[in-house]
Amino acid sequence: MSAAGRTWALLLGLLAPGIGCRAEVDLKGSYSCHQLGDCPSGQVCMAAQCRWPEDVADSVDAPPSPPDATETVDPVADAPPEPIVTLPDAPPVATPCVGGTYAAVDPDTGHCYLFFEDPEPWLQALTICGALSPMAHLVTVTSSEETTFLADSLGLIDWWDGRTDAQAEGTWVWHNGEAMVYTNWRTGEPNNATTLGEDCGVLEGDNLGLWDDRTCTDEYAYVCERD
Repeated sequence: MSAAGRTWALLLGLLAPGIGCRAEVDLKGSYSCHQLGDCPSGQVCMAAQCRWPEDVADSVDAPPSPPDATETVDPVADAPPEPIVTLPDAPPVATPCVGGTYAAVDPDTGHCYLFFEDPEPWLQALTICGALSPMAHLVTVTSSEETTFLADSLGLIDWWDGRTDAQAEGTWVWHNGEAMVYTNWRTGEPNNATTLGEDCGVLEGDNLGLWDDRTCTDEYAYVCERD
């Protein structure tokens, strides 16, 4: 509708307000309304005001502008978060090989050997080794290499080790359940020679660590091993 037509329509509404509407004219010359039929012909009721359709279209908010293609990207702010890296625990610190009358570490296995020269019965020696901190056990000799290493420290005396056949005569086992995969008996041993029986094992220092069986209540030096 032209501007002139809109003017005449407004005048018509002023002169004949009862024709097809219930609009009221405010001091600014605008019609207030409650529904579509309240406005003069050609106008619509919007927000309680009679308005021309083209005015309504002009009042609709324009859609937001797309982002500026030239906008600068901050590589630090827009970068994905850094992944959390969990570092492995540090290896435990090795326990110093100290104790006994003297001690030695096998460089090939890292095992620690504690040599106690004060003589004890076999069962008491077993108990003392188990009470050490960290815990140890009566030595278990499982290879010729281990025998060679120990022989340098045995001197000329006999030492309790962890062998016993107390559970079944003639069936020798290591007290800690380790497999008996190696033996080093002196010729003619074991012989269970005494009347009390010989159910515990010794390493003979004067025979480069050869094995013999002895009565468990006898007292000898002993070797504790920490794996």
